[in-house]
Amino acid sequence: MKGKILYVLYVALVVLVLLMAVEGLGRAWVHFRYGVPGKSYGIWAYDPVLGADHRPNSYNSRTSLNAQACRNTEDMFEPKPQGSLRILAVGGSTTFGYNLNDASTWTHQLELRLRRLPGHERDQVLNAGRICWSAGHNLVYLKRILSKINPDYVILYEGVNEQMNVWGLLQEGVKLDDLDKLGSYGVLTKRYDQNRWLKRNSVIVRYYDYVIKRYIQELRNKQASKARTAPVSAVPQGWIIKNFHHLMSEMIDVCRANNARIIVIRYASTVNQDLSVFADIAAEEARAKNVPVFDAKERFSRFGEHMPDYFIETGVHVTPEGAMIMADELLDILLKDLGSRGQA
Repeated sequence: MKGKILYVLYVALVVLVLLMAVEGLGRAWVHFRYGVPGKSYGIWAYDPVLGADHRPNSYNSRTSLNAQACRNTEDMFEPKPQGSLRILAVGGSTTFGYNLNDASTWTHQLELRLRRLPGHERDQVLNAGRICWSAGHNLVYLKRILSKINPDYVILYEGVNEQMNVWGLLQEGVKLDDLDKLGSYGVLTKRYDQNRWLKRNSVIVRYYDYVIKRYIQELRNKQASKARTAPVSAVPQGWIIKNFHHLMSEMIDVCRANNARIIVIRYASTVNQDLSVFADIAAEEARAKNVPVFDAKERFSRFGEHMPDYFIETGVHVTPEGAMIMADELLDILLKDLGSRGQA
């Protein structure tokens, strides 16, 4: 019996050593392939309220974050150059641009366009997008960061992840009817992928999730494609709608309380039409408070049947060409707003 126990312990130790070796080799490969001097690998860190938040001065295989944990190659100019604009872009993966490299995001493209204008050479557009974050997550973030960053403008790109937050809450056993009765808004799920310790810290787990698991899922999808029918989705209603109304309104108020002007993006979707409910609410709350709205849905709809060419398969994340169109439109809205106040 004692021999069997020792053998099991020996095997477990060998497996553990092998895993540590593979993990070490993986980290070394990532460092030599993608490493950024002065930055640590892994862009997510534990957060007691949000589950996880971006880690300052970090990187992964696609991007790097600055000292303010924003997706920018430069740190925030401090002190802010006289006469320059500091713009904070807040939202989920459609702001972060998870499918794009750093230079192709609409935030970076907007910054490039601003810097070509006389007097705007030191403007900055800070990309504070976080993958999967809902409006509730971003409201917590804004309350923490606005007084530290002091932006002139905040661009809010919200609504894409409200259903994802609700799915997480339902998995946790939260009853939406109870939240509705209590008028409890901004309740956040802790079920997001980046909230897992192993996902944040293990190269092996990330490789499995992003490569092996995705490949297996693609095979399953191909095998099931002939028998599968399109899922039936219900139009969002109840607490999730009231919650988003409340959060959009509060985010605008919080930004104004910190002397920031706001631009709201009414997003476009080529796939999930249920998302239009949240796009409409975002625009409604903005216009009710006299906030400029970039209607991306209307802008991209001008392409007609070619509209999907400017989005990847998710239907909400733009291609590099789509990002440039967004940057052009946002620049126009921004300059008009500045011009209305004699600051263009």
